[in-house]
Parts: sequence; C-alpha cells; structure tokens
Amino acid sequence: MSQVDIRELGDSGVLIRFEEKISIKTNSKVHFLLNSLSNKKIKGIEEFVPSYRSLLIFYNPLEISFDDLKEKILNSLNKKEKVFIKRSKIIEIPAYFGKDLAPDLDFISKYHNLSEEKIINFLLEKIYYVYMYGFLPGFIYLGGLPKILHTPRLDSPRVLIPKGSIGIGGEQLGIYSLSSPGGFRIIGFTYLNLFEIDENLKVKISEGDFVKFRRVSKDEFLKNYDGEIKFL
Repeated sequence: MSQVDIRELGDSGVLIRFEEKISIKTNSKVHFLLNSLSNKKIKGIEEFVPSYRSLLIFYNPLEISFDDLKEKILNSLNKKEKVFIKRSKIIEIPAYFGKDLAPDLDFISKYHNLSEEKIINFLLEKIYYVYMYGFLPGFIYLGGLPKILHTPRLDSPRVLIPKGSIGIGGEQLGIYSLSSPGGFRIIGFTYLNLFEIDENLKVKISEGDFVKFRRVSKDEFLKNYDGEIKFL
C-alpha cells in the first residue's frame, strides 16, 4: 500500500499516516488497519486513536518494541486478508434549524447569498459520513457537506456552545455532544443525546456510520431537549 508513513511518537506511540486528503477512501484504510490489528489482539497495544487519515497507536514498550510493532503494521498493510469490519448504519438525527435559536444561520445566509430555507434544504438532502470523534467525548466530525456551504470558522471561538448544537467549520459539520467552547458556526440543534455516560463511556454513533438529518419543529425540539440554549 503506497503513501503510508509510519513513525515513532515518543517512547510508546506509533503514528501511521495515509494520503494527505480527507476522503472516505482514505478513512476506510485507517479503519481497515485498525480492525486488522485489533482482530490480531497484539500483546502490548493499549489504545487506538483513529482520525481522518491517520491511526495513532499507544503501546507498552516493555511488552512490544517499536520495530516489532512496525513489522506487524506492515504485514497488515501489505497482506490481503479478511478483516471483520462492522456494518455501517445510517442514523437519523432529529434537527431543528432556525435563526431564532441558531446564531450563525443568518451569517451563513449572507456569506453565501442563499436564503435560509435553501441552506436548510441543502443540509437535509445529504447523507453525511462519520469520520471520527474528537475534541469532546461523543463529538462527531461529519464529511459530505455541500461545497456551496463551506464556511470558515469563527475568528474567535465562543466560550460556551450548548450541547446538541450542529455547526459548520470549513468543509465539515460537527455536532456538540456536550456544552463546551468551540468555533463552529451554529446552524441548528438536535435533542438526541450523542454521549451516554456509563461504565463503557458508550456512544451512539460510530466512525464509519452515516448520518441523515430529519427536520423537526421548534416545539418538538424544545419538548425533548434536556439542555439549555445559552451562548457566551
């Protein structure tokens, strides 16, 4: 497999990087490698951290050396093998879009010279790919945003963005699983709790899944939302 860079990261990490682009094809290579190595149950590997185009592996150097781990990684990359990969699913996310609650919908409308209703229709038409988690537990980065809606992030991040906020940051969509600071431009909200805290820190949506928004009324959103819409 070409265009793969494997390098040490400190004394207990190894970073495998694929092509320098964001695409489902590249991300699929990341998850193929993750599943291949995970299925092998290699002694010494402690954690996998996938991203758009790379896989970070933390390992115990007392149980496996970097050279031995690199050899196993190369074997997985070079061999054609059957790897169990979970079946992707399409998850419907209820979403309310309206500038009465979402502070940046008006800006995006003016920035692209599009009506708010046109923007909402663009968002509802697409199915989005879940590339990865990041930034917060349960925060998902979605690919597939129509190019016509690509919008730069806020110049200065907000101190507080409510949980459930759906935002645009460049060419990505993101959904805030918890209230936190952030720089995405907020265009809507979901009342679906993406992060459930239990003994396994369970998440409802996995990398490699797909997401589609279902438009709901303001009344339905407020009836089911258990947070507070407050921006700072």
